[in-house]
Amino acid sequence: MKGRIDISSPLTSVGRSFTTSDLGWVDTDGYLYLEGRVDDKLRAGGEFVNLTQVESVLTSIDGVEWAKAEMIPDPQYGQRVSAQVGTSSELDVEALRAEVRLRLGPPSVPTTLTLTPLTRGDSPDLG
Repeated sequence: MKGRIDISSPLTSVGRSFTTSDLGWVDTDGYLYLEGRVDDKLRAGGEFVNLTQVESVLTSIDGVEWAKAEMIPDPQYGQRVSAQVGTSSELDVEALRAEVRLRLGPPSVPTTLTLTPLTRGDSPDLG
């Protein structure tokens, strides 16, 4: 059975359990398998980052037609934010990063931000 992971352990408060935002399942031998998350909140350097919020901030900026944010491996922080943005005009990458920093804080700022110029009729292939 798949679902949210609920942890009961002597390491949690006595008589209490801890429900994570991870999705997973336990096989017949008792092994736990992780398959994803309930939400788009992930950790980068110990801070929570919501990828949907990063995309929302980016798409609220004039000239941004679409945005796709994801977490990529980082040797120092474990994960970091990377984003791809479809643009209908010339935009400054540092201005986009500054807007995310202002509205969401430093952990949410994409360290890698790729601009994809669009022409009429283009649509994103975000996989």
